[in-house]
Amino acid sequence: MITDCVVSNAINEPDNCALYATLCCHVIENTCVNSRRIIPQGLLSAFKTELIKSCRVVLTEAGVLLRMRTARQLQDPRRSEQRFDVKARDRTHGTCRFMGELFMRDQIFKTVMSTIDTFMQIHDAHSLECLCVLLTIIAPKLEKVKRFSTTTFILHTLHNDTNPSVEKIYNL
Repeated sequence: MITDCVVSNAINEPDNCALYATLCCHVIENTCVNSRRIIPQGLLSAFKTELIKSCRVVLTEAGVLLRMRTARQLQDPRRSEQRFDVKARDRTHGTCRFMGELFMRDQIFKTVMSTIDTFMQIHDAHSLECLCVLLTIIAPKLEKVKRFSTTTFILHTLHNDTNPSVEKIYNL
C-alpha cells in the first residue's frame, strides 16, 4: 500500500520524517476539502488508519510493543536485548519520530498517547529509548497545551499510578 511505502521511507530517512508527515497531512487536508466532490468520505479515516497500522507493524515486528512479546522474552529480558540489532533499533526510532511528527501536526493524538502508555508499561531499555525519542519530538506541543491543569493531571497520574492506562487518564 501507499501508506506502507510512505512509512518505510520516513523510517529509512529519519531526517525527512517531518517532510513525510507534512505530505501525509497535506493528503488528509485535501481529502477533507475534496470529500464532497471527488473523494469518498471514508478515505480520510482509512488513510489515517493505514498509517497507524503501518507504524504499529514496525514496532510490533521489532518486539517493542508489549502485546507481541513472547513468554520467553518476558522471562529473560537480557536475551531479547542482546538480539535487538541496530537496524531494528533504527527502524523503531524512525517510526517513533514519524509518529511524533504526525502528532505535532494534530493527526494521531490518541495513538501516540496510547503508544506512550504502552512504552511506560514495558520497562525495558528499547521501549524506554523509543519513549524518549517520541517525547523529544512531541514535548514542545505538550508544553503548549492550553489546558495546563489537564496536562499536569495526566503527568501526575502517569507518575503515581503503577499501571496507568490512556482510558483511565482520559476517562474514555
